[in-house]
Amino acid sequence: MRMNCFIGLIMFFSSWVCYSQQLLDAQLSACEKGGFPEFLKSRISKRLVSGDTLVLTIGFSANCCIDPGPKIELKNDTLFINKGNRSHDHCACDCCFELELTILEVRDTNFVVYVDGRLFEYSSHPYIKLPDDYRFDDTSMHNRRGENNLKIGLWRTYYPETNTLIFEEYYSEESLSQEQKWYKKYDETGKLIEVGIQSAEGFTMNVFEPDAYFRLLERLN
Repeated sequence: MRMNCFIGLIMFFSSWVCYSQQLLDAQLSACEKGGFPEFLKSRISKRLVSGDTLVLTIGFSANCCIDPGPKIELKNDTLFINKGNRSHDHCACDCCFELELTILEVRDTNFVVYVDGRLFEYSSHPYIKLPDDYRFDDTSMHNRRGENNLKIGLWRTYYPETNTLIFEEYYSEESLSQEQKWYKKYDETGKLIEVGIQSAEGFTMNVFEPDAYFRLLERLN
């Protein structure tokens, strides 16, 4: 009986130590003027451990009036972050932000990060890939289907009379549903006439005329 109690005490205190991480500080960047929040990649931009202190910076887009009140919890190999929002205001704009968190009692970076239920991964580039960031040529595999006969990867459709390209589309290779990430539409002479880009999973497609798309491509790269 005593041995069982002793083991129980060890397990109790071990469990307490495992969840003893403390959020020491949280600093929100200023709103990035001239950014493109609709195309910002939710990401980890920095993760650095010094001794037993972790400095983690996450990038995301949010309403301009956000006032985070973050909470953290490290369970096994997963760090859960809830950004929270203490603001009672809602502005008529969105911004690109970075939130720097200083967390005690973390001695390595060997964990995955979920923010408000979404997986965040490290990326040195703040924006999502645009269609021209993908590299394809005439030999690239296309018109493939994955599980459940769903379209994945690059798809091309041609005008039957001239065999010139009508549509070039890209479907997610990770999504469990048939999710179109972007498309390009051409006229019968091969001239680009429209570009559609999905900024994030489940979001409405953003549609651009060629000149507007090329300006966006130049500014985000």
